[in-house]
Amino acid sequence: MMNRRPKIFIFSAMVLLWLCLPVHAADDVPVDTETAAPGGTVTVKGQAVQLYTGGLKEGDNFPEIVQATDVAFPFKNKVTLVSIVPSLDTPVCEMQTYKLSTMKLDPAVDVVTVSRDLPMAQARFAREHQMSADGFVSDYKSGAFGKTTGLMMKEKELLARGVAVLDKTGVIRHLQIVPEVSHLPDLDKAVQLANALASEENNSTMEVNDKVPVESASQEGGETLDAMKERIGFDKVWPSEKLAHDFVGVKKCSLCHKTDKQGSQFKIWEDSPHAKAYDTLGMPEAKALAAKLGIADPQQSGKCLRCHSTAYAFGEDKVTENIPVEEGVSCETCHGPGKDYMKITTMKDRAKAVQAGLVIPGEATCLKCHNETAPNVKPFHYQESWDKIKHPVPGE
Repeated sequence: MMNRRPKIFIFSAMVLLWLCLPVHAADDVPVDTETAAPGGTVTVKGQAVQLYTGGLKEGDNFPEIVQATDVAFPFKNKVTLVSIVPSLDTPVCEMQTYKLSTMKLDPAVDVVTVSRDLPMAQARFAREHQMSADGFVSDYKSGAFGKTTGLMMKEKELLARGVAVLDKTGVIRHLQIVPEVSHLPDLDKAVQLANALASEENNSTMEVNDKVPVESASQEGGETLDAMKERIGFDKVWPSEKLAHDFVGVKKCSLCHKTDKQGSQFKIWEDSPHAKAYDTLGMPEAKALAAKLGIADPQQSGKCLRCHSTAYAFGEDKVTENIPVEEGVSCETCHGPGKDYMKITTMKDRAKAVQAGLVIPGEATCLKCHNETAPNVKPFHYQESWDKIKHPVPGE
C-alpha cells in the first residue's frame, strides 16, 4: 500500500507556492460576498481548481456529516461558526483566523477553525496568537473532511476557503465557499447571523462607555466585574512578542520623519491618541477601573501597559530599555523594532527594509489591541481609524 505520509509534505509545499502572499499584501485582501458550490470549482489567483465532489449545503446537519469521517469535530449543541482555511501559516489564513477571534461574537457562539495543518502546527499557531487550541480541527490524516463535504481542492489536497454558521442542532444556516481562494470570506455577515441565532440574553453588542467604570453585578444593564475579567483575560499571562530586532525609540525615528518633505509624520504621531496612550492610564477614570480590577497603578502594570507602551511589545513584560514607557504607543509598535532598518540606505529600498524588520501594518496589526480584551470596549472601524492617523510621504 502506498505510503500517504509524503502527501503531508507535498500539500505544505503547495501552500507556499499557491497561497502565500507577501505579508504587507494581506492588508488589502478583498472580501468576497459571493459563494462557490461545494464540489464545484474555485480559483487560486485566477486559475480554476476543481473541488472534490460533495453535496454539503445549507440545511444539512454538519456534525452528522462530519461524524462519518475520521475528523473529531467538537460540536457542543451551541451556535457554531466554522472557519475553513487552507493553511494557517499563510497571511490570508492568519488574517481570517485572527480577525475572527477579535470580532464581537455572542458568548454563546463557538468558533471552530478547520485546516489541513498538522495538530502541532495548529497548537503552535494558537499559542503564538494567544488563542485556545481547542478551537482548531485538523483534517491532516486523510482529507476525509474536505473530500466528504466537497471543500477540498483536487491536486492541491488543500481545503478551499469558507465559513459556515450552524444552529444549536448543527443545521447549516449559512455556508459560503469563497470563489477566489486568495480572498477573504464575508466574516461580518457570518458573525451577524451567528449572533442573531444565539439565544443568550447577554450578547456581544454590549458596549462599555469609556468614561464610566464598570460597577457591581447589581448595576442595571452593566457588565459584572467577573464577566469583564473573563472577557479581557485578566487571569491570563500575556507573553510579549519574541523579537528578532532591537528598538530605537521615537526620537531617532523623528530625525528623518519630521520634515514637511516626509509628510510631518512625527507631528502627526505626536498629536495622535497613540502618543498619549501612557498618559491615559493616569486619568481618574482609568485608575478607578484599575482599582476595581485590583491594580494599584495602571501606569505600572504590565496588564495595562502591554497595549499602552511600545516597550512592552503586546505583553506584560518590558522588553527594552531603549524606549521610555512614557513614550506611549510609538512608531515601532506598528512598524516593528527599527534598529536594523532605520538607516537611510535601507529605508530607500522597501524590500530590503522589510527584510531588516520593517513591518507594513494593516488591520491585523491594529486588532492586536483594538479588540474585546480592552476593558473599555468601543467599536473599532479600521478604515475610519486609519484615516485619522495615516502619514504617507507626499507623492508616494
